[in-house]
Amino acid sequence: MNKKVLAGLIGFTCIVVIAVNLYFFKVQGNVAQIPVVDTVRVEKQIISDYLLSSGIVQPSRQEKISKDESLGKVKGILVHQGQRVSEGTELFYYGGENITTALSQLEIARQRLILQKEQIEGKIKDLETSLKKNVNSVTSIEETISDMQKQKKDMEREIALLELELRENQMEMDKQSSKKERLVVKSPISGIVNKIQEIDAVNTEPFITINSNEPYVIKGAITEFDSVSVKPGQKVLIRPKVLPNLVFTGMVKQLEYTPIDGEIVGVKTNESVTQYPLTVNLTDGQEGLKEGYHTTIEIELMSKETIALPQDAIWIQDGKEYAFIVDNQIVRKRELKIGLSNDQFKEIIEGVFIGEAVVTNPTANMRDGMEVISRDTSPAAK
Repeated sequence: MNKKVLAGLIGFTCIVVIAVNLYFFKVQGNVAQIPVVDTVRVEKQIISDYLLSSGIVQPSRQEKISKDESLGKVKGILVHQGQRVSEGTELFYYGGENITTALSQLEIARQRLILQKEQIEGKIKDLETSLKKNVNSVTSIEETISDMQKQKKDMEREIALLELELRENQMEMDKQSSKKERLVVKSPISGIVNKIQEIDAVNTEPFITINSNEPYVIKGAITEFDSVSVKPGQKVLIRPKVLPNLVFTGMVKQLEYTPIDGEIVGVKTNESVTQYPLTVNLTDGQEGLKEGYHTTIEIELMSKETIALPQDAIWIQDGKEYAFIVDNQIVRKRELKIGLSNDQFKEIIEGVFIGEAVVTNPTANMRDGMEVISRDTSPAAK
């Protein structure tokens, strides 16, 4: 092979190599210009409709025990604030000196009345004996019987009065004995001692307050317009305002039908709208909650399984809502008809079908008909 032919072959080969490289460089450049988008598959989700209100964490039961001045002065306290107590635990006690003195005086009076009664009963017996003796004297029998019967009736009236006094005495003794039994005050419930006043405090506050061991409840209020949609047994989500990342589950326990007159402690009320007291029970633990925490209350009015899209897959433009569907790597923009919604999803009544790929976090540059490279981020694709 001569040198000219060899040089021609080498030159031709170089041209082919350069052409191929230029082609692939151009193709790669075009591919690099096609945007990559994340997509999710259209699926059914459970969507709930909630009624929002507010409330405050309170004990399910609270016992407020006040001093009884009729029992005298409190002499000692047997518990401390924060202590757990059982039903029947001794809390505090009175001196009871007045009661002891009163019982002693009543017992003395009782014995005196008994002696007086016995004395009169003895006189009646003597009178009856004398009457039998005088019956033998015919001349004075009528006059004697008349006098003795009169004396006997007087004595019987005295006995009747003494018996009434004895009954009154016994009633007062029972009353004082009952007070004596109450000199030591016991807890009516199991719970925690929430508050104790000073022994010598002179105010109208309860002396000792005990919160029950039962789970907290949420006390709130709802308007007359919302009350028609709420009933016992409905599921509730409770979110403490001081701990917004915590969510507790509960259930509507009671909706009272007597309107609120004034205010529920810690819950603002609207004077222009009638409001009704609402009580919510916690159903799944209360760790992290404290008495007095303010909360939002989300009452589930309805729940259904339906076609839904994540909030971040919906594009809002000029007051309308759209989804960008990827079909064979081509974007199709569709207007949506929205139903229920929550923090994560929106119900799609019209606009998409189950299984379709929808772009998440669309941008303003996205348009109908553009070419994209899609990356499925649905849970099932991971």
